[in-house]
Amino acid sequence: MTAIITSFARAAEKYQGFIIDLWGVVHDGRQAFPPSVEAMARMRALGKKVCLLSNAPSRTDFLRRHLDKLGVKEYDFLLSSGELVWREFKTRSSPQFASLGQKCHIIGAAAGLALLEGLDLIACPDLEEADFVWCVQMPDQDYRPILEKMKKLDLPMVCGNPDMVVLYGDKMALCPGTMAAGYQKMGGRVIYRGKPYPEAYEACFALCASRNLAAIGDGMVTDIAGARRAGLDAYFITGGIHRDELALNGRPAHDQSRLAEFLAQYPYVPTAAMTALVW
Repeated sequence: MTAIITSFARAAEKYQGFIIDLWGVVHDGRQAFPPSVEAMARMRALGKKVCLLSNAPSRTDFLRRHLDKLGVKEYDFLLSSGELVWREFKTRSSPQFASLGQKCHIIGAAAGLALLEGLDLIACPDLEEADFVWCVQMPDQDYRPILEKMKKLDLPMVCGNPDMVVLYGDKMALCPGTMAAGYQKMGGRVIYRGKPYPEAYEACFALCASRNLAAIGDGMVTDIAGARRAGLDAYFITGGIHRDELALNGRPAHDQSRLAEFLAQYPYVPTAAMTALVW
């Protein structure tokens, strides 16, 4: 049975560093969570490496500026899924990316066009002329007609954010992972980078120069599944995107029986669970 803990201090002793999710663990998009920031500072004071790993579709520099605005500075490394995708296009070392061509239709162009800087890609507003689609941000309109058109044209999709939803303030917002999953159900080809895929964790191992790391996150199918597949201990933050499910029928998120019932839905079990990252 997955243990419920109220403090991370003792658990932290046996690791050389931590891979920590951002949205839902360190901040909610609008404000940082002070206990989490304090916990990260305590980790670093003990000589532990703190690697922030986000499924944000933007590049790392953009993400760093956002964290600066929120007052989040207690970390050693920062990596985003958007950065991983950008690097793949820059090197074209992966066969998946080497075969994609140059003409790119971006879904979420307002945010995504900046990602083309430094790459040999050509922004292509017209789907009919594109070689592939890069989904950076959920469209404002119903996305199903877009997927149907993509499928008809047999266009591969690159998903720069595998998250299905994200906690923004006190509300949930859909992420590109939702659109990508819909495309896969239609038989479309999707190339993912970010959590829970192994490339993200290998990059963190290289940054930290260690594999003796633990992961902390609030997403079962991204943070927990990815960490477990990578052979890491995984600490589940129950107060994030799954908080409503874990407080079913008015029971609190730390209820042991409800936690066990919830975790039974998933093939990957976290090492321990806590409502929030608290030292």
